[in-house]
Amino acid sequence: MPNNRPKAWERFQGSGRIIATRNRRCVLILCEDAKSARLYFEGFKLDRRRVEVLTIGTGMNTDSLVQNAVDRKVEAARRGEPFNEIWCVFDRDSFPAQNFN
Repeated sequence: MPNNRPKAWERFQGSGRIIATRNRRCVLILCEDAKSARLYFEGFKLDRRRVEVLTIGTGMNTDSLVQNAVDRKVEAARRGEPFNEIWCVFDRDSFPAQNFN
């Protein structure tokens, strides 16, 4: 069941003014593998009031991963919810050099 109560920054003060909000940073992390790297990043302790991190395991190769990041950046900007940072996480051990460079 969703929690429909207003957030602390949405509550009114005694004067009827809305408490000032502080924008949270929004970071997208796209990982080449489908599971382990995503779980690694999700294990970090974060101050959720200051940063929102969306971690996605894609199962893509390096070229596809970077193109997917570009596509997601464009789509997020179109929706008016741009990311502050986008990270592409991959390793070099199993891909040919032309896919890495």
